[in-house]
Amino acid sequence: MAFHRQFRPRPARGFRLAFGLLIILTFALLLSACGSSGEDEAVPTQVATLAAEPTVAPTEPAPEPTATDEPTAAPEVAETSEMTATTESAATESSATEEVAPRVFFLRPTDHAVIPLTSTVKMGAEGLTVQPSGEIVEGSGHMHIMVDSPFIAAGEVIPKDETHLHFGDGALEAELALTPGPHILRLQFADGAHIALEGEQYQHEIAVNVVEGAPEQSVRFVMPTDGATTAPSFDVVMAATGLVVEPSGEIRDGAGHLHILVDTEFIAPGEVIPKDEQHLHFGSGQLMGTVELEPGDHVLRLQMADGAHIALDGDQYRAEIAVTVVEDAPTAQVMFRRTSGWRGGQDG
Repeated sequence: MAFHRQFRPRPARGFRLAFGLLIILTFALLLSACGSSGEDEAVPTQVATLAAEPTVAPTEPAPEPTATDEPTAAPEVAETSEMTATTESAATESSATEEVAPRVFFLRPTDHAVIPLTSTVKMGAEGLTVQPSGEIVEGSGHMHIMVDSPFIAAGEVIPKDETHLHFGDGALEAELALTPGPHILRLQFADGAHIALEGEQYQHEIAVNVVEGAPEQSVRFVMPTDGATTAPSFDVVMAATGLVVEPSGEIRDGAGHLHILVDTEFIAPGEVIPKDEQHLHFGSGQLMGTVELEPGDHVLRLQMADGAHIALDGDQYRAEIAVTVVEDAPTAQVMFRRTSGWRGGQDG
């Protein structure tokens, strides 16, 4: 009997083959995963390194903060330079547009001063260079005092004699001896060749009264005089001998400005003179002002103070007069000679 063998596939072998392939693929995937995992681990390491760099960066670029500070500082320096340049420019413009006008003047005595037979004369100049004679330089020159003699015409040489005193060494101070009585002193500026310059700014004129035994230093009322009768509004003229009357601000020995005290006592030395209706300040160095008073009897006291308005110690810094104000009294006004050195008005 013949046996017919029926072929049956062996699923087990195919399954094993497929399973084996699956294992191989799985293993391959695992290997791939492992390799991939290693790379992934390296990346974080690199990332960590990169992450560390930013941490170092703020510290490392200490130049960066410094650089940041430097840019901040740089503008400051630039600003300072610009500010300096602006200031210098402004100063240049100021000197160009608000340049001090040239003028010469007597510092002491003042106009209408009563002086002793021998006194010290001080001269001053603004907007000019005072230098010894010889070289002719624009805006420069030296002083001359004419005693009871008229000014020399511009362009003419100033002579040298008893009435034409030369200060060719550039001096601004000198001892002056005069005979008793009234005198006119004229100050005139000339170039290095003693040639009189053109313009009233180079001339100043004052009147003085020379009295034997007069104090070397004093202040006084020129007008009104003691016991005068005045209108309710009247001019007051003041003078100083041996003292420089100048604007307030700087404190200098032998210098200061004047105050009029109306119906009130002198301020004690060392005290600041107040400023009110009874204490009139002439802090711009004025020697004249207008006072208004009610009808009746009044006492006016003149007191000198230093640049800080502090009353000076000594009778030479004080003067006192009494006046009577009458409603219909004639108004007395001061008629001044032409003089470039006079400064008028009351500063409050």
